Amino acid sequence: MARKHRVSWKRRPRRSREFLSVVAAALLRPETRVVVGAPAISAAVVFLLALWRAPEIASDNQPDFANLYGTTGQVVATLLVALAVEVRALPTTFGNTRRLVVIVTLMYVALGVAASVIALDPSLPSGVYEPLFALALAGGAGALLSVLVIAFQIVEAGFGADRTVMRDGETGGHSGTGDDSA
Repeated sequence: MARKHRVSWKRRPRRSREFLSVVAAALLRPETRVVVGAPAISAAVVFLLALWRAPEIASDNQPDFANLYGTTGQVVATLLVALAVEVRALPTTFGNTRRLVVIVTLMYVALGVAASVIALDPSLPSGVYEPLFALALAGGAGALLSVLVIAFQIVEAGFGADRTVMRDGETGGHSGTGDDSA
């Protein structure tokens, strides 16, 4: 006899509460505040600057910008590979916020790639290209800074571990007496 599965609508609010608590924890912890906050601020600034200074892009001169959009999409997609490599090396101090860091970085990657691919269409109305230009640059800047900040956190955690070992009396295999033969 097959069991009937009941759909529980109570589960959805619990997940959203869990996600919001992870976001709040990320913003309160200094090591994750930098990883989540710095790319968001830079992406917003790049978006506003690119929107303000966007070149006149119309359907007739859109092919002139096709290389820009194609290259932007490729570079941002390459950052996805860098994220996949780096996320496995994130320090354990990130704990549950590792998932949030990945989600935020993937959001920038998706934003940059989607805007780049959509902007490659030459049949879009003329007023659409400027916001897509700004979104592609903002997504690229956010993804790039996320990957760089994650890499910095990984390197800093590695150096912090080395400093702790050195502080505890280890000298990296040198005995200090001049006789290094064990």
